[in-house]
Amino acid sequence: MGKVLTRTPGLIMKKNFTHNYGHIFMSLFMVATVLIIGIVFEISPAQAAVSEAASVKYNKKWTIRFNQPVDPNTVNGNIYVVDANDKRVNNIEIIAEGDTVYVALKGNHTYAEGNYHLVIRNNICSQNQIALQKDIIKPFQVMGRNYFTFDDANLPSALTGASYFTNLGSGNTDDATWACIPGSTPPAGLRLDPKTGAINGSPTGEGTYKFTIKKTTGKVSEEKELSLNILSGNYINCTLLPPNTTPGEHMPLGLAELSYPAGIKKQIEVLWNPPAGSDLGSQSFSGYLGGSDHQVQETGSISYLKDVDFAYFYWPNYNWRTVAVNVNGAVREVWMDAKYKDGKRTRKMDLMVDSSIKAAGNVFGINTNSLETDNQVTFRLFNAYGELLETREMTVK
Repeated sequence: MGKVLTRTPGLIMKKNFTHNYGHIFMSLFMVATVLIIGIVFEISPAQAAVSEAASVKYNKKWTIRFNQPVDPNTVNGNIYVVDANDKRVNNIEIIAEGDTVYVALKGNHTYAEGNYHLVIRNNICSQNQIALQKDIIKPFQVMGRNYFTFDDANLPSALTGASYFTNLGSGNTDDATWACIPGSTPPAGLRLDPKTGAINGSPTGEGTYKFTIKKTTGKVSEEKELSLNILSGNYINCTLLPPNTTPGEHMPLGLAELSYPAGIKKQIEVLWNPPAGSDLGSQSFSGYLGGSDHQVQETGSISYLKDVDFAYFYWPNYNWRTVAVNVNGAVREVWMDAKYKDGKRTRKMDLMVDSSIKAAGNVFGINTNSLETDNQVTFRLFNAYGELLETREMTVK
């Protein structure tokens, strides 16, 4: 560790933080070292270049920048993320633009808490076909949703007069010390814990505040300008805007809409607790406004089932029909309880692949010529882990 090699094929790799993007710079020139977060590593002829793990948020986005344009045909399949079991993570989007490659989760997908590796294979080439010398492996750890790691510039919003707590560290597992740089302080009513990196208290003034924090670990220091938006705690009512999640992922930061006098409405982040499911698609959500202990609860009709077509394919002379249900992509299995001419039965519906591609979700169908109209049917929706997401009753038309 720390040894600089002689002139042999290699690469340079730097990482810094801007907002929620991890920036990695890599050179395809003939140079001698791998540089990651200020640490120089010797490249073993038989091993990939591996750096120390970084603690990141559940929606981490990576930016990899090369010193010359990359051949996009060499990117697909050569940059990916694997979990602790070396299984590739789904819902990863890789975009190559000139000398930059972006690695991000699609839509509102998130990482589950745990350990991962960002893998950059040496099959990647520049447009003039200069390849990386070795694979690059960047370990990272995804922290729980109540932790906000030091690479986050925008803190969860706060409310005046409400208790506020957010942790800049990664679970208080290191020996770092925390301080505001001279001339920079947190908003009035808040304090920074020098040992844990936690910001807590009750803010007193509205507005958007910027202040710079210095984290020191041993002889290494990092500085980061943070931004905190503080809203008035004197709102009339609060309406939760339910999250859209996929099983196995983190519950993301959600949103709540605050209503103030004179018809003013503002949105604020909410840390969700896992929803409590109930029958008929109704789920109870609870959350914490602005990372505080100000808890709000809301019950709404949150449905994974988008629509049902009882006559997707229909031959009235034979009473033949295909029942099709369009559901959220998190739904992987659908069962239908219904009254048939020969009694009540439970049947598993089949995935309609062609329809699912067009619907941007999952479409399940079932064929029958004995389904009784004007009777109740019950759809039971399950996720990939066999967990019941929703039960919905409807009338056959």
